[in-house]
Amino acid sequence: IGDKLTTFITTSLYSLFGMIICLFIYWPLALLLFIIIFWNFFLINYLSTVITRISVDEMRTYAKAGSVAQEGLSALRTVLANNAVGFIIKRCVLIYQSK
Repeated sequence: IGDKLTTFITTSLYSLFGMIICLFIYWPLALLLFIIIFWNFFLINYLSTVITRISVDEMRTYAKAGSVAQEGLSALRTVLANNAVGFIIKRCVLIYQSK
């Protein structure tokens, strides 16, 4: 944490006092600033939710494909002996297409 905590506190205090001074000097600009900050918080929250959802879906897809690859590679002799290479490839393609 070290340096980051002090940088965050310093920046937060500069911003807070800057907004307070802006309220006294030119209050319409301060209102615009408050509205922009308010909407930024909501936008950041929404985007982080969307990115998290997309990342989880992607990880699930990779887990499914990894399990198929693991199954095919761990029993490579069996797959080759039963001529099931095409079947394993089909399963991988179906998993990637369902993504």
